[in-house]
Amino acid sequence: MTIEQANEYFSSLPEGFAPAEELRAALTADVQKVQFVGVAGTAGKTAAAGLLAAILREAAFHVGFYRAGCEPLSARIAIGGVSVDPVLLCQAAEALNAAKPLPREAAELAAAARCFGAAGCKLAVVELPDATRYSIIIVNNTFCKKM
Repeated sequence: MTIEQANEYFSSLPEGFAPAEELRAALTADVQKVQFVGVAGTAGKTAAAGLLAAILREAAFHVGFYRAGCEPLSARIAIGGVSVDPVLLCQAAEALNAAKPLPREAAELAAAARCFGAAGCKLAVVELPDATRYSIIIVNNTFCKKM
């Protein structure tokens, strides 16, 4: 799969999220080593998440960063401040394509998490897309029900 095909795969998925159990099943063992900080809200998520990721990079953390948005997924995942390696994203897309289908937001988050784990990130900042619509928040490796 090429990076263009991977981006097309994600953009072709139906909108929506998935139950925590389905999302957890799409993650690899490497992802369990990553600590996640989820940024949720109705305004300012991208700025807050980007600022937090930059602060953590400056503090010498090998940090992953995912932001929601309209651009191709490859433009919205970064590792160490650099766009994700296309090989990592293609591998994630191929694995997710071969498994039980997930809605777009869940598949994107699972792909980003797989990339972070494969790249050896110990920490990742993720912008949760319109978190008011969904019932999970990611905190410290755990997919928790939103209170």
